Amino acid sequence: MKISNSIKKAKMSLRDVATDYMTNVITVDQYSISVASLSDPVLHYTFDGYNDYVAQLKAVKESAIVFDDKLFLPLQNLPGQILGYNDTFVDAVNSALFDANKLLSDPTNEVAKEDLVYYLTALLNRVTGFKNEVVTLYDSLVSYSSDLPNQSAELKALADTAYNQEQVDQEMVTQLTNEINDLKSEIKSLTNQVIALAITDAACIILGGIAVIAAGPFGAITWIFLGAAIGISTYYIAIDSKKIQVDKALIEVDSQAIDGYTEDATTLEVQSDQCLDLSNCAIAVQENMTALINIWSEIESAITETLNDLNSAKTDFTAEYWQGVIDDLNASLEDWNALMEILTPLQISVQANNASLTIGMSSSEVETAVNNAQTTDFQTYLNNLYSVA
Repeated sequence: MKISNSIKKAKMSLRDVATDYMTNVITVDQYSISVASLSDPVLHYTFDGYNDYVAQLKAVKESAIVFDDKLFLPLQNLPGQILGYNDTFVDAVNSALFDANKLLSDPTNEVAKEDLVYYLTALLNRVTGFKNEVVTLYDSLVSYSSDLPNQSAELKALADTAYNQEQVDQEMVTQLTNEINDLKSEIKSLTNQVIALAITDAACIILGGIAVIAAGPFGAITWIFLGAAIGISTYYIAIDSKKIQVDKALIEVDSQAIDGYTEDATTLEVQSDQCLDLSNCAIAVQENMTALINIWSEIESAITETLNDLNSAKTDFTAEYWQGVIDDLNASLEDWNALMEILTPLQISVQANNASLTIGMSSSEVETAVNNAQTTDFQTYLNNLYSVA
């Protein structure tokens, strides 16, 4: 039962990995919106590392552009790509079953055995081919995202240079960034609910941006532009919960109490955190893909072992042996079908909408804003953000 056991194990692993993978891919898309929206910070007081900061921010954004351009669609389409192998897999197993049943009736039928080996070899080639495609995508992911961690860390270090200026109220910067991070976490929880609904319904998901704006002593401060999963056709995010309103109120109170140096330092800390968010989530997708590669490697190994048995002079090809092969292949089909059912809801299309969303909007207000704004494909939306920022 080598093949069926490997697919059964794959099914159990995929149940945990697949949804996490798709959630992380869409979360990367959300963070890409946040990074694409960043512009060179306009500060009250320039600091020694300002020019280096601007140059490093440009480098991060350039890496993010390449990442989005090269990997957005391949990562999103991976579940559908796996599903595309379904017919080939099922046909090969059914053909192998046909010959295995011949061998059950006549264990000495060498022609049937050769045909069985042929179809299992074809099955192995399909599994190996697909695994190699996943490996290639993984290698591209590593390649295109390899600069982001170092670039984001360097950006954070430069932001800390401003933070460490003696004129800065460091305690207030920490307090404000913590409050902004609390708000980010609350919105992320809400967007994860939207993603979960999209996966459940295999729906098109709409991404957009939510601005966090507060009045400061020198005018309105847009602290952050959060990329967010804002809805599907039957549900839209509500950003007016009591917790969100409390978080916003705390940010507004502290925004009124800061001077120019502290506002500058907070702006840079929040910007650099957005870049770190993208980098960290890209690494999470890499980890998901490693698990997917391991799943396909185990199926590949099981088919290889079965072929080795069939090609071994030491194997006793009795009717009992062929019955075992038949049972293995039948169970493989059953578990394979269950595997495909796990992947089917993950065929999610991603669009984006340029509605102006702010904290405090109800679900119906978000829906109205989305309907009155422009919805485009995600790549077009990102390109527009990059051209404006």
